[in-house]
Amino acid sequence: MLRYWTPRDNGYQKQLKQPKKKVLFSMYFIVILLLMIALVWQTNFLIFLFIAVLSFVINYRVNLLTFHIDLGQDDFLSLLLTRTLGLRYGILLVLFSNLVAKISTARLDKDSIISIIFSLFLNLIFVLLPTANFALFGAILITVKFIACLSLDFFLKSSPQEMIFETTLNFLVNIFLFLGFGDYALMVMKI
Repeated sequence: MLRYWTPRDNGYQKQLKQPKKKVLFSMYFIVILLLMIALVWQTNFLIFLFIAVLSFVINYRVNLLTFHIDLGQDDFLSLLLTRTLGLRYGILLVLFSNLVAKISTARLDKDSIISIIFSLFLNLIFVLLPTANFALFGAILITVKFIACLSLDFFLKSSPQEMIFETTLNFLVNIFLFLGFGDYALMVMKI
């Protein structure tokens, strides 16, 4: 007699959880390994790779949640890389850590695409004023992005949950990062 597993069987549940744990463990291992390699060799590419993989893992884990939130740390990190390593590193970080994470977790929607486009524009604008105060200029750009994204959310009739947990949370996290750690992070990256 053939027996089909139902979602309530323990064997089925264990099979579903094991690959996810292995994937997450390997992601954490790669982040730690890249950190050690980046600290030893300190090349631009290895530093970029560590920050990109770290941001990707954060976005990937957040996208696996049952509800949508957007921490938006990749805006801060991409502008930091744009200022210290160059525009191509900032743009690559946005595309890798945000776009690839959204695609790999099937969370790419209209809000994500709009946010990614605005993040790319922020990096382009950031290059135009290379001597501007990093923390202050970054906070101003994030505020402009927040106002534009919130306006588009109203125009597209997004739900209040999306406005709070995606657009507003992204803004608050980035303001905290820029005003709290912006100058320190820039100083560490320039060492």
